Amino acid sequence: MLVAATETTYTFDRGDVGYLVAATGELEVGGVPVLAGEGLVIKNESVIAIKACQDSEIVLVVSAG
Repeated sequence: MLVAATETTYTFDRGDVGYLVAATGELEVGGVPVLAGEGLVIKNESVIAIKACQDSEIVLVVSAG
């Protein structure tokens, strides 16, 4: 759970691809809004910033490249 108005980061290994879903709440991932139930494919990134606009539960699946 990520509490509203807090931020965290995730670091990817080279070539990794991620799929992030906001299970609940509302997020901003690298400035891109993600609402509950929406997903975001993450490619060609080494670090992402995840900010909770509301209390949020996050699912992040990472596949090695």
